[in-house]
Amino acid sequence: MELKRLTTTVDDAEVRLRDLVASRTTADAAEEARVAQRAALHALLRLLDDDIGIKMDKFMERLAWADPVTNEPRYGPVMQDKIRAVHARVEALRGQLVEIRDDVETDGVAMAERLEQRRLDEQRRADEAAREALDAAAKAAALAHEAEQERIQAEAAAKAREVERLAIAAQKVRDERARKAAEEEARIEAERAALAALQKRVVVGLDGLTPALATLHAHIRELPNASAQWRQTLSTLHVFLQHICSAPDNAVFRQIKESNPFFMADVGQFPGGRDALLAMGFALVQQDGVGVYLMEEPDLAADMDKWSDWFDALKSMRDFVETLLAQPLPSVFPY
Repeated sequence: MELKRLTTTVDDAEVRLRDLVASRTTADAAEEARVAQRAALHALLRLLDDDIGIKMDKFMERLAWADPVTNEPRYGPVMQDKIRAVHARVEALRGQLVEIRDDVETDGVAMAERLEQRRLDEQRRADEAAREALDAAAKAAALAHEAEQERIQAEAAAKAREVERLAIAAQKVRDERARKAAEEEARIEAERAALAALQKRVVVGLDGLTPALATLHAHIRELPNASAQWRQTLSTLHVFLQHICSAPDNAVFRQIKESNPFFMADVGQFPGGRDALLAMGFALVQQDGVGVYLMEEPDLAADMDKWSDWFDALKSMRDFVETLLAQPLPSVFPY
């Protein structure tokens, strides 16, 4: 196996040598070709010295070995012939390399020096061009710097004018914002006062719900869809009351967002809608800037009578709304 691998290496070296010799006989006299030939020669010499030669010497040394018992040669006649044949090829390869080495070295060195000189000349020309470019760039940079300074000064003046303009505009915005904030605060305060007055005026319970429903009726009866809207408004109020009566301890049923689209569409948009919720026992409060109708449940453990009165009032209002739902829209509110 070792001899077979060595033979393959020798085959490859012979092919490379033939290619090298063939390239020497062509008309290609380019410097790069000569330099490449020198590199190929060095590669073959290294292969011969560092690989093929060492392995070949080991095989030649083993030819003299004999079996210590039989005193017979280690290799048989066929193997000995193969080793000697490979050795002859190696020596022939070595001789051919020695034969062309000087010419290849001379041409390769000369061409390498010529290429190096050409590289140096090109580098000098490139350096000179670079210096000229640097000089031109420096002059251009000086002109650009001067122009940039003029631009910066003009820009600074423009920015100063813009800053002044923005400061004036910002002050106007702040003044306008403060004016609107004051107006909004006044509006909120007026609305809060009006709501407080309304909550004081509205009676909680059936006595308060009845006039609130009368106000709702007076407005809704003028609508094109009066009958359907009246039924929808009453149904929504009935749902609120029914939910609370079915689960009075469930706080979810006792809070309604003022912005709830169903509440607004069915009740909140009409005069008397807010009064109806206040009469049912809701109070309008602000939570995170949002209006919410909240109904507080009395503490059953602390005052059972108060809780019972509260719950009875809810049921009576629920029953009253049920009575209205069972009737068609009257032309005049009957209560």
